Amino acid sequence: MKLRKRLENWRKKVIFIFMVVLYCVLVLYCILLAAVGLRVPSRCRCPFPLHLQVLT
Repeated sequence: MKLRKRLENWRKKVIFIFMVVLYCVLVLYCILLAAVGLRVPSRCRCPFPLHLQVLT
């Protein structure tokens, strides 16, 4: 029972870390596109409106 709870907590942590990493990668991708001067894709603009407002 204790082990199961620990596994659930571990899984939540892994999912959280994965989400944070994914978010960082997408933000960096958007920053890179903006730096290179390419048109930022609309899917980049949707999840991160604040980041792009700071950038531009």
